[in-house]
Amino acid sequence: VDGATWTTIWVNPTTQSDNYWLLMKYDISAVADNHATVYVRWGMGPTDEFITYPGWNIDDVELWGVAHSTCTGVLLGDADGNGVVDGRDIQRFVEVLINPYSAGVTVEEFCAVDTDADGFITRDDLNGFVQELLNP
Repeated sequence: VDGATWTTIWVNPTTQSDNYWLLMKYDISAVADNHATVYVRWGMGPTDEFITYPGWNIDDVELWGVAHSTCTGVLLGDADGNGVVDGRDIQRFVEVLINPYSAGVTVEEFCAVDTDADGFITRDDLNGFVQELLNP
């Protein structure tokens, strides 16, 4: 997180020569959480003149994070933002529930769908939404 001290997340334990693309995922939250800046680097080597391998092809690198914002003033369950929780919120609630971290989801929509206010959108939020619909 400082650009000078590095934490190793993964090291190849053996000689590796893959014949197909592999999906690799690494959780860096233990190092990255609660830091405004995170640096990521990777390297390859060392090697020598006696053994050669094909190297790695790295493609489609994605870094995912969750930014927690204040939800003050957002009406729980009001996924369409019209100030009331009613049947018109159902479609947007489901859309946000299915893909809460898509670029099209606003902070207000995220907060409205996070009915248990834990900072995450999961199926646990369904019960709170139903309660808001039935008991406005």
